[in-house]
Parts: sequence; C-alpha cells; structure tokens
Amino acid sequence: MGMLRLASGQCVCAGASRSVLLLTLTLVLAAPFAGASQLSRYDAVTMTTDLLLEGSMEGVRVFVYPQSLPAGTVVSTWKRDVFTTPAEGWFVFVDRMPAANWEHPCWYVFVDRRSGEVAKHDAMVPPELQPYLEEITSGRDNPPPEVSARMHAWFDERLRQVPKPARPDRGRAFAFIISGGANQGTNHIRYWNDSSFIYKALVNYYGYADENIYVCISDGLDPAVDRSDGTNSPPDLDGDGDDDIQYPATNEYIQLVFDELNTILTPGDQLFIFTTDHGGQESGWDCYLNLWNWEELPDQVLAAYVDALPCQTVICCFEQCFSGGMIDDLEGEGRVIATAARWDEYSWAMGPDYIYDTFVYFWTCAVGWEDPYGNPVDADTNDDGLISMHEAFLYAEANDHESETPQYSSTPPDLGDALNLYGNLEGVYLILEALVVDDDDEGASSGDGDGIIEFGETIELVPTLHNMGLQDGLDVDVTLSSTCTYVGLSAAAVNFGDILSGESVAAPEPFVFHVMHVIPDDTDLGFGLTLSEEPGAIGLDLRAFAPTYLVGITEVDDSGGNGDGIPDPGETVVLTLAIDNVGSCDSPDVSALLSSGSEHFTCDETPH
Repeated sequence: MGMLRLASGQCVCAGASRSVLLLTLTLVLAAPFAGASQLSRYDAVTMTTDLLLEGSMEGVRVFVYPQSLPAGTVVSTWKRDVFTTPAEGWFVFVDRMPAANWEHPCWYVFVDRRSGEVAKHDAMVPPELQPYLEEITSGRDNPPPEVSARMHAWFDERLRQVPKPARPDRGRAFAFIISGGANQGTNHIRYWNDSSFIYKALVNYYGYADENIYVCISDGLDPAVDRSDGTNSPPDLDGDGDDDIQYPATNEYIQLVFDELNTILTPGDQLFIFTTDHGGQESGWDCYLNLWNWEELPDQVLAAYVDALPCQTVICCFEQCFSGGMIDDLEGEGRVIATAARWDEYSWAMGPDYIYDTFVYFWTCAVGWEDPYGNPVDADTNDDGLISMHEAFLYAEANDHESETPQYSSTPPDLGDALNLYGNLEGVYLILEALVVDDDDEGASSGDGDGIIEFGETIELVPTLHNMGLQDGLDVDVTLSSTCTYVGLSAAAVNFGDILSGESVAAPEPFVFHVMHVIPDDTDLGFGLTLSEEPGAIGLDLRAFAPTYLVGITEVDDSGGNGDGIPDPGETVVLTLAIDNVGSCDSPDVSALLSSGSEHFTCDETPH
C-alpha cells in the first residue's frame, strides 16, 4: 500500500501515487457554514450536495473519504496530481456520469473543515483514494451476484444449439482481445463479460481455434483480485476448462502479441481486434485505450502495430470512450472499423444490471445470431446466411439506445459488406474499390466535366475492382446493365484481364452510356455490374440529376379591361410569370411559350 504525500511530513493510507502535475480548473464556493469550528463528514457531503448538485444526488454517485485529510495532502488521480489540501478538510468525490465508461467528467471536492470553504476540481478519472472511499449514494458498477454467471451458462448452452451454416471456404482467421480495466477499482465485470461473449462466439460459432485467439485482460493470470466486485478475472473465457487469458493488458505484452502476429500472419490471413473498457482523449482525434494500471495505448501506436502486419484484412471493434478517434489513424486499405462512440463522446454500459457494454453487446449479438438470453437475432439483411461486418454494425447502431454515436469505416467502402469473422475468402472474390464518372468533352463523354451525372450527358464510367480472394482472377469479363428507361448504353462490356489476389485493376476501357434530356431529377439509374467471377454481381449506387421547374403567376394585368386584376370575358390580359429551378443542377438557357388547352383562351405564342 502506498502513501499520500504530505507537505508537512505526515501521511495517511492511500493507493500508489504518480507525480505528473498538470493544471486543474478549481472552483471555490462560499459556504453557509463559514466560521464553524469543526465540520463533520456529513456536513461536508451536505454542503457539496447543496452547492454543486442543487440539493439532489439523482443521476450521480457521491463518495467521501472516511477520515479528514491533513493540510498539505496531495490528492491525485491514477495519472496525475489534482490539488493539494490548503488546510485540514474532507474529500468528496462526485462521479457525474456513473453509467459511462471512463474517462468522463467527475469532481474532486475539498471542504475545509474549519472555514467551510468548498473547492471543486475537475477531473476525468477516479482518484487514487477510490478503494478507500465510502459511497453515500446507492450506485452500481456490477450486476447482482451470480446474475452474470447465470447469463453465461445460459448463453453457452444456447450458442451450441444455434444452427450454423457450412463453414465457407476461407483463409485463416485470428483474433486479439484487449481489456485493460485500468485498475481493480474500475475493472468492472462487464469488461470480462464483453470479452467472454465475443470469445465464445468466435470459438463456438465461427470455429476459431484457441491458439488463434490472443487475449490480454487486466493483470493476466495473476491470481490476485483484479475486479471491482472483489473477485479475480476467471482465466477461462469459454468454460471449456482451460485458460484463455494469456497476458496482462499492458503495453509490454500487447507489443509482444503484435510481434508474434507479425511472424505468424500471412497476406491471406485476417485479424480481428476487439477492445473494451476505458478510453481517453489527448486532444481532438488523438485518443488512447486505457490498459492495466492506467497505462495508455495511443491510437497512433496501435496503428503502427497494425501497419506492420502482413495480413491483407483487419477488422476492428472498439467499445471504449472516444473510440471514434481511432479511425483516422487505423483506417486504410483492407480495414473495417466499428466504434461505440465518436472521437468526442463517451461510451456507456448497458443498464440496469451493467452485465455488458451497450454497443459491443449488440454487435456481438449480431455476429452470433442470438443474444445471451436465448432470443434469436437476425442481422442478415441480404439473407445470404452470413453476417458481414457492415451488417453487424448496422444492427448495433440501430439498437444502441445510449447517448453515443457509433462510427463505421470501410476501405474500400464495400469491403465491410463482404468481410465477416470467418476469414478471407478462398478463390476469387471481387469488390468495387473505386468508381470514376467522366463527363468531360474528351473521348466518348460529353458534359460539363463536374463529375456528376446530369441530364443530356454522355458518361464514361471507369470502375476499379479489387480481388480480396486468395486466388487470382483470370480473364475477368464485366458487363454493365441498367433498369432505368432514361439510360442508353453504348459500351456495356469490358474485359479487365487478370486481377491477381490482393490486387486492384481499373477498367482498361470505359463503359459508356447516355442520359436522356427528359430524365427526372434525382433518378436512380439502376446500374449493376455482372462479373465472370464471384460474387457474380455488384450494384452501383448512381443517380442522375436535372433541373426541375416551378412556374407561378406573380401579376395579372387587365388594365386594358376593367383593371380589377381578374380575367373577364373579352379582356386582353398580360400575365407575369416566375420560373424557379428547384432541381439539383443548373438549368440551361430557358425560353417559355404560353399555351392553353381551353377553347375559351387565346394565347400569344411568342417565345419569351
């Protein structure tokens, strides 16, 4: 057990401290008990509640250190010093967002025992004193006793009964599960549950071998208590009797795993990375994953590990706060990333029992076809019997009811629709990597050159296909088709030649089509590519745009008649019209001709 550092040379029991001193915003409030000789711990809590929480503890958790702190005590988070007590007083800790994962806003409150002065200090992680604090509220970090264990036993039984398709012909698939937990006080059961849930899905549904799943959780195989409910993380994640946790979730061992993967993986392999527990934000999109003992794994370091791997495809699912900040460093060719929150958002546990974290709970339900309570889950939107990474994300996004905004990245954009947890595809499998729309006045195209398909234009279309399969595609034929009646195809078949495994090829000759002048605005062109290799067909989301005119009468001039502004029999009337373009592209020069289908009106048919 470490000691709090005291300027006076005194000390009181506390956890181990770190001495990185940063500036902290401090708010000092006047106290109604100013001048009191000895404020009690109860007084300190009451003053904190009245002055900072408007008299209510609803929606927060409040803790107090059981003893008054001497003057000169340095009060710290697990990462930095926050303040030094100016006098003897009480320390009150307020968790402002109890159901969110750390890091998130909290208050360190000091109440001067004699003057009653209250000082509020902003922080983002709990104090070193956390293990010794007494809670005033009745909050919860973990599910009721045995609830989690019952859910896992139920899920184990149900998952073994779920019908599974014949395993597709795929390459080797590996996984790396990381759950740091930060420290014993913040390492809640739900992080182990998140890890166990996905581990069981990988093993029992997708057929992963144990040796292909690397696991770094909290303190690894150390038998000491490492969870906030006073228990040790069970090393067996899937209940088969052998240890699945291999290493502590520290930077040393995470680097060790990536070094080993770098020697094992081949270009044809697929790696799935799953992270949960707490996350932090340096600034902007720069974020990190909190590891054991509050070590940090910055996004750029994780990206460097992944960049060094030889495998062709990498799938990432991140639960931690600020996890969207991982995307800008990790995205790249052959990668699909799903995160629980944006770069500037916290992620949340799933109430009321906090057995799991919300986003990864629904994401894992999607890939496993069933929730832990035995309810079927069907995220298979295209009914092909497989859950793609895009389908898993869409299901989790649709069901995530917390104050977080899940994020998704796929490079190329269609990769997430083809990838799933079975591994890379054997054989040839083509996806659309890029699509160029050429509407200039060179070659076969004719248009304004803005890269947008518009009425009356002739378009050269140049797709780039990527072969994510493990075999070479030879002499690949591709045909363009359209279900739109406003499109005329003039060059609809192109031979791409050979598309080798892992390579991309742009169409050597463009597809050419013409868009009729009368096409309505924002029309789906119904394009698709038919391929001589798998998957056989690729849809193209292309639309054409045109002006849309609204005509209105702004003035009726019958001054040659009775001048009442109303057309009457026998009058010659001059109409002033306004023509508005409410379409999606600019109009060419427009002339208007007034006509009437009625025998009671005769129009001047001079163009205007």
